[in-house]
Amino acid sequence: MTRVSTPRDEARFVDRLIFDARSGARLTCVTTVTEARHMTQAPSAGPIHDLLDARIRRIAIVASSLLIAVLVLVSGAGRAVARPAAPIGQASRPTAALVRGQEATVEIPSIGISLPVVTGAQDVIDRGVAAHYNGAQWRHPTDPGRAGTYWLAAHNATHGSPFENLHAIAKGAEVRITRLDGRVFTYVVTGRDVVGTSTTLESVYGHDTTTPRILLQTCEGASERLLVHGVLTSVTPG
Repeated sequence: MTRVSTPRDEARFVDRLIFDARSGARLTCVTTVTEARHMTQAPSAGPIHDLLDARIRRIAIVASSLLIAVLVLVSGAGRAVARPAAPIGQASRPTAALVRGQEATVEIPSIGISLPVVTGAQDVIDRGVAAHYNGAQWRHPTDPGRAGTYWLAAHNATHGSPFENLHAIAKGAEVRITRLDGRVFTYVVTGRDVVGTSTTLESVYGHDTTTPRILLQTCEGASERLLVHGVLTSVTPG
């Protein structure tokens, strides 16, 4: 004898239709599948069959919409977190100042140095940053990339020891100056000198005043100063 479905069967069938976010809407037990077969094959269940079909379609549509929404949210979150690095050679983006008066950042990757650059003299050096040196009896500071000497000075063993590793720098090492507008000036180290606490303009600026140069200065003990010299090799627009 063919089993005729009842409203109670229909309710039980719909209640057992569980939405699984991993695989979409599906029937989750054998008894539910059996009841569904009886209900769709029963010749006398026409009205219930039509009503059930409409409800199943609505449930399937809602389930599909929820699944799509979840996938969109997940993919969107992935895009927000995973940002590809800028290709090599691409112009740098402007950066925000990290300290008061900062004009640039000096980076020496080979010895792990990265410091804010601030124009000034001893008072700026004592802040533990790299001073774009501007002291009495010395020439007016030169901007990076310009003809002349771009002079940076910082402490070696005190005030945070910002130039502690400068003694380890090698000839050919890159020194990058990144301005706040994103422009990057790359210098290459050409040599080094150790001088006394009193030195000459020639020791600092050299004979050639037309070539863009860099000078990095720090203490070498109590009575000497380490001077690292370099020349400009490239400029990357911001």
